[in-house]
Formats: sequence, structure tokens, C-alpha cells
Amino acid sequence: MEELNFDYLGMLMRRRWVIASLALVSLVVALALLSVQVPYFRAGALVLIERERDAGPVNAGAIERSREDFFLTQYRLMKSYTLIETLHKRLGLESDPEFGGTDGILRLQNAVAIKPESGTRLVLIGIDSQSPQRAMDISNALADLFVAQNLENQLFISQEVLKALQTGEAGGRQAYEMLPAV
Repeated sequence: MEELNFDYLGMLMRRRWVIASLALVSLVVALALLSVQVPYFRAGALVLIERERDAGPVNAGAIERSREDFFLTQYRLMKSYTLIETLHKRLGLESDPEFGGTDGILRLQNAVAIKPESGTRLVLIGIDSQSPQRAMDISNALADLFVAQNLENQLFISQEVLKALQTGEAGGRQAYEMLPAV
């Protein structure tokens, strides 16, 4: 049997100009792409979500499911169009080059990333932006706005239950039991 012996080094040396040309073209293309690509930064704010008070003795499966639903609802509210629109107006982003214009609110909504921390009640509200300072300002403002909105909602519910208790309406005590923990 004949033994095949390939001279790999000799083959590479004969093709060195082709290999060098391909490497140089690849390097130039990579540098060109990097020079026109806009860098994005992500900043985040950590928020603690408090659970609702348990309404009373019900089976454990229903409690666990209602807690999961509660957290999923909170995550959706953090990225809701209404909350993002309020944030957009409050920060004056109408004239911002990244989040301004007719579709600025939608671009801001798409820049929001909600990431629950596994095994905790902590949620990271992240914002992707071309400016690290802008990303930090928006993520902090969104966290503050979300917390303020939740407190307003809980206050409203508490006031309604208090009215029901004071007037002696039927179900006032039951409504008190349904109050979220503040």
C-alpha cells in the first residue's frame, strides 16, 4: 500500500498570499463594522415586590397560584404602555434623539427589560440605551414611578375599604381581609 503524505506546510507556504489577503480583508471588514456600530449600555434598578396579604384559609395550591399570578401581573405592569408613557412625559424624552419622535414611547417600552431574580421577590428593571447615564436615569425613574403607582393603588383600595367599614356596608370586614399588605 502506498502511503499518502501530504505536505501541509508546503501547501500553506505556496498559498500564503491568498491566506494573508483573506485575513487582511476580514480584519478590515470587522473594523469597519465596529466603527459604525453604536454601543448600547444596560442600567438597572432593583425593586422588591411585596406579596399581597393572604385572604384567609384556602388550599395551598390556590395560594401558590395566586402568588404567581400576582408577580406575573406586577412584571407586566412594570412594562405597561401607560406607565412607560407617564415616564416618557415625566422625563421629557419627546425631544430625545433615542426615545423621541412619534414612536418614542414604543422604543422606550422595547428598551425595558424585566428580569425577576430567581427564588426572591426582587426584580431588576433594566434599560438599554446608547448613553449609560440616560439608561441609569430612566431605570431609576421607572422604578420610582412603579413604586409610587403601587402605593397610590393600595391607598385607593384602603380608602374604599375604610369607607365601607365606616358606613357598615355588608362585606366591609371581608373587604378588610382582602386588603394588600402595606
